[in-house]
Amino acid sequence: MAVHTKLKEGIAVLKVRGDLMGGPETMEVRKRVKALLSDGTKNLVLDLGGVAWMNSNGMGMLMACYSSAQQAEGRLVLSRVSPKVNQLMGITKIDRLFDHFETVGKAKKSFD
Repeated sequence: MAVHTKLKEGIAVLKVRGDLMGGPETMEVRKRVKALLSDGTKNLVLDLGGVAWMNSNGMGMLMACYSSAQQAEGRLVLSRVSPKVNQLMGITKIDRLFDHFETVGKAKKSFD
């Protein structure tokens, strides 16, 4: 699992690769989101194009990141969500919390 962060024009894009099944990989994403928020970055895109699957721990991490962004008066959006992950988010109904975008570019434009 890898997380690459790119910050440009006040928007942070976190590109996540690998399955989110709990443990260090989910903690790394959450840690980066919290660090960005504490540094004053309020607009965050989680690029999940490299995530084929996640379990309940991964879903919990998404919820925690969403909550952290809300508390910091920020906004967290998702991009490139795989069909399997999107289906799981629909079953658990957390898809209603997030704005989803087909591309990172569209996600970034949503902050305008």
